[in-house]
Amino acid sequence: MSKEQDFHKLIEEQNRSKKEQTWAAIDSQMEASSPTTPESSTITLSVDRRKIIIIAVTACLFLAVIFLIIFRVIYNNDNAFRYCDSGDYTVIDSQLTIEEYSDINNGRILYFSWINDAIESFNLEYRLNDSDETICFVQEIIDPNETTFTLYISDENIIIEEINYVESCNQIAAIDSTGIYFGQGPNEYYGYFTYDGFRYSFYSDDDINEQYYLSLCNDLLGS
Repeated sequence: MSKEQDFHKLIEEQNRSKKEQTWAAIDSQMEASSPTTPESSTITLSVDRRKIIIIAVTACLFLAVIFLIIFRVIYNNDNAFRYCDSGDYTVIDSQLTIEEYSDINNGRILYFSWINDAIESFNLEYRLNDSDETICFVQEIIDPNETTFTLYISDENIIIEEINYVESCNQIAAIDSTGIYFGQGPNEYYGYFTYDGFRYSFYSDDDINEQYYLSLCNDLLGS
C-alpha cells in the first residue's frame, strides 16, 4: 500500500470530529501554499503599470523642460546677431549729416572732428526692406589729405555681407582699451573696431598703410 493510501486510511479511521478537523487543517495548508491567484496578479500588474506610467510621464516632462531650455538658448543665440545680404536692404542717399545721425542715436555715434573740412563727404543709408530701419550709415570721404576711403557705421549685432571683414582682418592693434582689427588684399585696405554698441568698418582702395589707418581710428575714438 502506498504512503498516500496509508495517510488517507489513517484519517478515515479517526472519529468524525477528528476527521473534519484534520481535513480542515489540510485544506488550510493547501490554500496557504497555493500559487498566487489571477486576481492578486492583476492587482500587482496594475500597481506596476501605474508606476511605469508615473515614471514615463515624469521623464517626458523632464525632457520637455530640457528641450525648452535648449530651444530658448538657440533662439536667443540666433537672434543675438542678424545677418543681412544685399537682398535684405536698399541703399539710399541720406538726407542726414553724421552729426544729425549721431543725435538720433543719443550722441553715441563717433565721427571725425574734421569732417566739415573734408574735400568731399557723401552719406548713404542701408535700410531694411521689411521695416525701413536704417542698419548702416555710410560715409564716402575724401579727407583733407586727399585720401579716399569709406566708413560704415552699423549696430555691432548686425552682420552685413558686403562689409563683413571679421574673417579677413588678421592683424590687431589697440587704442586705449579698444581693439583695432585690420588687414589688406591686393590694392585694398580694410579694418574695423567696435565701440559703445556700434561697429565702425573701414575700406579703402587708396594707397594707405597701417599707420594711416590707425591714425583715422584714433581720430574717431578721440572725437
